[in-house]
Amino acid sequence: MQDGRNTDSGFTVPEGYRAFCTCPTYFALDLIGTNLSMNGIDAVWHYPDLFDPAVQPTEQPSLFVRQEQSERASELLASLDLIDFTDHHGI
Repeated sequence: MQDGRNTDSGFTVPEGYRAFCTCPTYFALDLIGTNLSMNGIDAVWHYPDLFDPAVQPTEQPSLFVRQEQSERASELLASLDLIDFTDHHGI
């Protein structure tokens, strides 16, 4: 999802950002987003309101990063030691 486009719940992706990843759990998304932010990556989190009837059950928490930082964000994510974590949380 590119900037300016809405999710099912009406969230608008900030200009200059692109979708980076979705996660089945809020905790997993927080872990990834916090690590990226601590390493200088501008990240925006989106948590769908699961109690909102407009939200599709398939809409997962999402993380967006600045387009020009997406390659660096991918490198950082690959360097994180999340193997055990991802096995248990389905990332």
